[in-house]
Amino acid sequence: GCTMPASRSQTGTTVTSNCWINAPGQSSNQGCGVTNTQPTSYGDNLNNAGGGVYATLWNSNGISIWWFQRSAIPSDITSGSPNPSGWPTPDANFPFGSSCPSSFFANHQIVVDLTFCGDWAGNVYSQFSCPGTCQDYVQNNPSAFSDAYWGINKFQVWQPAGSSTTNKKTKSKKNKAPKTN
Repeated sequence: GCTMPASRSQTGTTVTSNCWINAPGQSSNQGCGVTNTQPTSYGDNLNNAGGGVYATLWNSNGISIWWFQRSAIPSDITSGSPNPSGWPTPDANFPFGSSCPSSFFANHQIVVDLTFCGDWAGNVYSQFSCPGTCQDYVQNNPSAFSDAYWGINKFQVWQPAGSSTTNKKTKSKKNKAPKTN
């Protein structure tokens, strides 16, 4: 019941427009994905650039997402008073409208998950000429994942002045994935 317009104001590349996780012709749980075109937005390039900030604006117009490399974080974010109206075009934009009503989006949660053999990775593992199953490889090669962890400085959530929920700031330590023997 939710489809994004093929053309929308974003710098990322639309992968799929149908947001339904079981949409015909799409991988399971793919949804309406957008690929960030900035090479520093993930992986080794993100680490080598010193990290950065992902920012999300969720309002009555839709949901917009930006990525700012550490060297390009807007000063309004670092000062604790984010003002997306002064930011560049978002990397991903999911507008609300007749083809995707805002009522489809509620009660979001921040989830950080490092899944080795989940829906996507578990299904494409065999396409890469790897031995055995994804689960076998992960279980029997723990050293291959020594750099697989999140280093999160903090999460910050802001709500507009006058909203019923107060601003929340949560700090988190850098935690490495547990080593397996």
